[in-house]
Amino acid sequence: MRRIAIALLVIVSLGCTSSLQEIRQRKPAFSGDFPQPYQTISRCIYEQLNAQTGRQSMGGLPTFLYRLDDQPDQRLARIDAVSVGGPPSAEFEITVEPASANTSRVEYRRRWDGFWSTDAAAWKVVTGCGQRQA
Repeated sequence: MRRIAIALLVIVSLGCTSSLQEIRQRKPAFSGDFPQPYQTISRCIYEQLNAQTGRQSMGGLPTFLYRLDDQPDQRLARIDAVSVGGPPSAEFEITVEPASANTSRVEYRRRWDGFWSTDAAAWKVVTGCGQRQA
């Protein structure tokens, strides 16, 4: 009986995880154009997300590990968040690419069963960085 319970727990926990490939196939939950070069806004988003992680009780974000993948030859930056403290799971990804010389297109994609509060807190970081003066 105990083995069955452990097996069910493992199956359920694996079913709750998400991959970046799955997230990238989803339509953006949020998107916008901002008057910042893509490298400037992507760096700001990455730094601000790291500064807010673990401050969930104050309207911030849960504890995630963030990764910035900025490949200038592709003119694309990706910031992804992976949950910690359980099975690793991709939570969301923010894609930043140039829309024009000094404008960036930002798209936010999330896992299928993400939390609205996490989405709102992460998008607030994006809009805050997008409204800063370059």
